[in-house]
Amino acid sequence: MSVNIKESARKRRHARLRKKVFGTAERPRLSVCR
Repeated sequence: MSVNIKESARKRRHARLRKKVFGTAERPRLSVCR
């Protein structure tokens, strides 16, 4: 169960990072790396 929660949290964080990357588009490499 904990694994499932972790996966959902990671997906949510990833989505946020993606949004940030698209918003900035200045240094997407950094966001992708993190």
